[in-house]
Amino acid sequence: MENETLDILEEKKKIPQFLNVLTILTFIGCAFAMWGVFDNAFNIDKKITDVEKQISLMEDKDMATGFGYDMLVKAVDVLEQRKENVWLFFGSDLIGTLLCIFGALYMRKLVKNGFYLYTVGQILPIIISILILGLGSMTGFGAFALVFPIGFIIMYYTQLKHMS
Repeated sequence: MENETLDILEEKKKIPQFLNVLTILTFIGCAFAMWGVFDNAFNIDKKITDVEKQISLMEDKDMATGFGYDMLVKAVDVLEQRKENVWLFFGSDLIGTLLCIFGALYMRKLVKNGFYLYTVGQILPIIISILILGLGSMTGFGAFALVFPIGFIIMYYTQLKHMS
């Protein structure tokens, strides 16, 4: 009789549906990010070569003008800078992704500190990129890439009321 009373009093908190969906999407995103961490570190030369081939192809076809061409030229510069600092980027991206995973795991347990881990995990690689590559790295596609981290941080923030 006493155990039944304790079970009722200790009603287990159930994860809210929206938080459940966010964390599942986070795990999927982190799986892709983890693949990207290793791909960016170990295939950087191939990426540079591929972009240079595209630039060459555009120049051969007299298409060496416009937004697309300019973005490819800038991409080579960014990739070269990433190559020079490949292990710094590898470390910051790996740590950032792991922090996001652990943050999401904690948030699934309704622990508020998970939100802070997740937020640091999202922001750390962005700050490292800005410090190494400059603010210019956040223009064009770089600016678009900020939409998901900022969006998820805001959506997780709305779920803090369910966490302790």
